[in-house]
Amino acid sequence: MEEKILLVEDEEKLARMVELELRYEGYQVHKSFDGRSGLERALSGEYDLVLLDIMLPQLSGMEVLRRLRRERSTPVIMLTARDSVIDKVSGLDSGADDYITKPFAIEELLARTGYLAAVGALPDGPRCREDLLSFTAWAAGAGRAGLPSLIRAMDAAAANGGLSQSAGGQTRPGCVSIMTVHRSKGLEFPVVFVADTDHKFNQSDAIRPVLTHSRLGVGVMLRAPRAAKRFKTLPYAALAQAIRTETLSEEMRVLYVALTRAQDALLITVPLKKTASSLKLPALCAAAEATGPEAMRSMTSWAGWILTAALLQPDSSALWEYTSFLPHYGLHRAPLAIRVLPLPEETEQPPALPAPAADPAVVEMLKASFAWRSPRAALEKVPAKVSVSAVAHAARPVALERPAFLQKTGMTGAERGTAIHAFMQSVPFDGPAPDLDAEVRRQTDLQLLDPALADKLDLDAVRPFFASAVWRRIRLAKQILREEPFITALPAAEVTPAAGQGSAAAAEVLVQGIADLVLVFDEHAEILDYKTDRSRDAQYYIDEYAAQLRLYRRAFAQRLAVPVTKLTIYSFAIEDEIDVPLA
Repeated sequence: MEEKILLVEDEEKLARMVELELRYEGYQVHKSFDGRSGLERALSGEYDLVLLDIMLPQLSGMEVLRRLRRERSTPVIMLTARDSVIDKVSGLDSGADDYITKPFAIEELLARTGYLAAVGALPDGPRCREDLLSFTAWAAGAGRAGLPSLIRAMDAAAANGGLSQSAGGQTRPGCVSIMTVHRSKGLEFPVVFVADTDHKFNQSDAIRPVLTHSRLGVGVMLRAPRAAKRFKTLPYAALAQAIRTETLSEEMRVLYVALTRAQDALLITVPLKKTASSLKLPALCAAAEATGPEAMRSMTSWAGWILTAALLQPDSSALWEYTSFLPHYGLHRAPLAIRVLPLPEETEQPPALPAPAADPAVVEMLKASFAWRSPRAALEKVPAKVSVSAVAHAARPVALERPAFLQKTGMTGAERGTAIHAFMQSVPFDGPAPDLDAEVRRQTDLQLLDPALADKLDLDAVRPFFASAVWRRIRLAKQILREEPFITALPAAEVTPAAGQGSAAAAEVLVQGIADLVLVFDEHAEILDYKTDRSRDAQYYIDEYAAQLRLYRRAFAQRLAVPVTKLTIYSFAIEDEIDVPLA
């Protein structure tokens, strides 16, 4: 029996991609594009797993999860773009079994659902796993240009009878596998080619100004007080040598893996741009039989090690001819054939013919073609998506800040506002007014509030809120939406003056934002915004934020079942609410 998965995702293209991937792996997938219908389906109890987004229309993913956990224990994995620690903790505390942030790799989703491990236990497990990994690799390449290209590629593959079988690994006898050395570990093949042996070792970790080592500690360079020069200290030199040694040891281990994969024949290619100069150091080491660690540490690539060993072979005369040393051979029993293949000689090219004179008619035609301008060129200046604050403040003159050395010390307005907003985001609204000191400790212990923000939180400014008329209305609300994200479409002329007139002005631009608090009652709704500005002038808040709240109203009017009849700003400086005119 196929396992059934419920996918609750409002982005239809993303939902389509995940659905195709999961169906390909054998799952039965059902989709919902809003929170309310997703909750109704999840409560039916017929699904083995629920993949749930947070930012959903009608009902947020967190609310869906909370209601689902009251009646069902169905496993839930959150798929969301909200990747902050607070969001992850809130999701897991609400009952989610796992949390995956967007963008995510489909391999991660397969691993978390356990399917990749499950196919390995099937009768043809290795081949099934290989086909699965091959498909995910194909999907990553097909979707490199974006999600639409991936969807088109998958639809085309489905119309053509599916994807061709992968040709990698040992499950495909008679075929050639191209893989990294790390991936080949534990495998064997009849014939192995080892290429790219002249790649330079990465020694960047040993030349940084500050070196760190898990066992030796820290080493720094010393800067001269009167000169722009740095000098290596003894700890720095010791760490640099240790890091280089460890890097070379790892490179030699990888080379050992590459050279031990062959069963019948091993072919090593060593490209040499300048044969004589490339063989100079290996020949010197071979002639002096200096093949110990100190000599090998001077090599910069696998090619140096391989050439040193090859020069000691009896069949290396062709290599010694490029050096100024007498051949020196060692005693080796392993059969080794060495061949030097010169580059093909370049043939002399005939002189280039003079370029013909340009045709004036063609030149004029090209000028006319390149002078053409698209009638929709004005749309290039129109953004596809902007924030609410960018729209509300677009026409406002820029106020230059004073230099840092002229500003007053202490907590900034941004820090004060961030601390209050973070605290208000997690304060429980389903009970009496909380003990603020205890609430700060609770949020800090649950990692809902960063300790650095907790230290900057002014509880005296927050306390009057819980004695205000706003708090009493919150207690009466039928539904409370906190930090509720939204996206709405507006004409470009309302978003940016660059749109001008015509088609560009009528083009739609997506406007996104997050409302601090939305209170839903039986017959109306209210939008509340927290403000931490220092001004005690109520008109200041109306002038500054009225346009922003009206955009909020336009967005939520499309989502809520009741009209938005009240816009309110709560000022922590004034310790009171301010009514914002609806128009």
